[in-house]
Amino acid sequence: MAKKLKKVEQTFSVRALKAKQSLKLSYEELANKSRIDINTLKRIFGAKQPARLHEAIAIADSLKTTVSYLVDYKDTRYMLSKTRVLFRVAKS
Repeated sequence: MAKKLKKVEQTFSVRALKAKQSLKLSYEELANKSRIDINTLKRIFGAKQPARLHEAIAIADSLKTTVSYLVDYKDTRYMLSKTRVLFRVAKS
């Protein structure tokens, strides 16, 4: 169980960092949006400290995504594929 939890924490850090970079947000901007201390954010994004639930929610919300996506929850891939199909149908 500890290995699986560590992998989830690592995935969260990697995906959150990629989302932050794609939105071109600085740590200071993200700290202001999420109301999380900048040093805490840096530890979470550096995989030095796991995010607490309220921090994970605030980070995901500030990055305009979901906690499920950030931890690569198995249902996320399914829902994303269905959304893409519906988007293609609606676009045609």
